[in-house]
Amino acid sequence: MLGRVAGRFGRVEPRRRRLRHQRTRPRRPTRRHRLPGDLVYECGSPAAFTSPVGYDGSWGRLKGISYFPALGNHDVCEDGPGSPSWRSYFADQLANLPCAQLTPPCRPDLGYYDRDLDVNSDGQPDWYVLVLDSNCQRFNGSTGDTQTASCADGSPQHEWLKFAMGRRHGGQTSGQKCSIAIWHHERWGTTTFGDDPSTQQFILTLNHFHNDIILSGHAHSLARLGAMTWNGHLAAEGQGQRQITAGVGGRSRLPFRVNPQREGTRYRSNTNYGIGWLRLTASQSSAGWTGGSWSHEFRLVGNDGQGSTVDQATAGCWP
Repeated sequence: MLGRVAGRFGRVEPRRRRLRHQRTRPRRPTRRHRLPGDLVYECGSPAAFTSPVGYDGSWGRLKGISYFPALGNHDVCEDGPGSPSWRSYFADQLANLPCAQLTPPCRPDLGYYDRDLDVNSDGQPDWYVLVLDSNCQRFNGSTGDTQTASCADGSPQHEWLKFAMGRRHGGQTSGQKCSIAIWHHERWGTTTFGDDPSTQQFILTLNHFHNDIILSGHAHSLARLGAMTWNGHLAAEGQGQRQITAGVGGRSRLPFRVNPQREGTRYRSNTNYGIGWLRLTASQSSAGWTGGSWSHEFRLVGNDGQGSTVDQATAGCWP
């Protein structure tokens, strides 16, 4: 299965929007678009999502294959839990999820849920995708209402994450050996936004259950880290989670915070807009699941609409 990864979108000039349409038109039904947040600017209002000069008029052309929307900080600016406009726009993607019927349930209305992926189209799920809300208990400044889910240890979101990953490893979904977690804010910061320790409980739980990939946006850059330990160092061979950041969907770019580069940096760029391509594979035999792998490609795109590959990587899943 091949999917696009793009985050941190914004208002775009008509010419750039037209070119972006041309290069992102879906070609195959097996592709899935992953959206690690900040899909609109500056605020997730109804018009920001649905207007011709907003999300719907540009990246919205991929809505039919956008299966994993995550909440970014700019998507959350209305009264009420989560983002009402975000929920309304992605209502089809968030509806009737099996995890909402479990105890504890997922909360797609608050931005955390999961889905199975059958990358071989053989009826057997082999990759597991979790979407989490990294806004971490944001409050409405005027009403004091809680708008987003807490990320703290013992919070409903974290308890659900432990339950979901434990269930996956406990036999009910034991055929799945590879997993991806998607949330907006980088845990290991690459730009001037810096690290985000508020998601450390996610890291600890996912590390315990051998999660493979973390997809983030937020930072106005493209970046890929090698396999990392729970405390931000390079992991031993065959272990660790890899953080991939795709945050140059069209808004702006930021300078890098760390020079020399952060430990584990395999690629970083803030020179142009671009998208990431993530290919997921899995091997099945009559005896069951035998292995999974992924390959990744960053493709930067100029104003002429032509793309050039600037980074590629391939790895197997964490056993």
